Amino acid sequence: MNNRTFYKVGLIISVLLFVGSLCLPTSMGDTPALITAIGMLCFLVFLIALIVSGIRAKKQPKPQPEPAKEPVAKPAPATPVAQPKPAPKKAASIERVYVNGISHYTKNIKAVAMENPDYKLSMRELKEDFLDERVWQYQFFVKAALVPEPDNEYDPNAIMVQADGLCIGHIPRERTTHIRNLMDSGRIKYLDLKIGGGKYKKVTEIDDDEYELDHGENPYSAALEIHLTEE
Repeated sequence: MNNRTFYKVGLIISVLLFVGSLCLPTSMGDTPALITAIGMLCFLVFLIALIVSGIRAKKQPKPQPEPAKEPVAKPAPATPVAQPKPAPKKAASIERVYVNGISHYTKNIKAVAMENPDYKLSMRELKEDFLDERVWQYQFFVKAALVPEPDNEYDPNAIMVQADGLCIGHIPRERTTHIRNLMDSGRIKYLDLKIGGGKYKKVTEIDDDEYELDHGENPYSAALEIHLTEE
């Protein structure tokens, strides 16, 4: 209970005391008058106190309500930007081409050939180290090149295959357009020319501890491996 409420209650009691004193019989002597005086006095005291408290309440500044805090808007989550996927690159590849017309260039093939020292081994030595294997007379470790031949009298689209600068044949006619496109594209990393054939020796076991030395010869052949970069 605050002060102003207390004073109001006191005023009500004082009024009731004053009114009650007026209802008392006169036979009580001076008692009714005394109660009336007390009631009046209490009424005045409580009335003055109530007025003073009211004046003080007006002078005190009313507490200002705190301004409502505006809710801080949370930033919306950033929408992930889809990154374009790079186009997949094609893996590097190898194209294999068999060389045509090699029989017309046997002299050039022998010119770039290297003698195989194992070809000179005796039958006993071949039996120990190369049983049932062909040992060729020549080995080939050459540098290959492709050379267009626009002046070729048979085919202006012809592409010559060279080994150490000597012609050993040509790209098949049905492949020349494709190979020329690869040459123009710059995708050819390097060429690997594999030459085989010629004379060979072979030791074969025909029975227990009985061996036979065979001398043979195969036509020369050449296969060109074209190693390409990624597209």
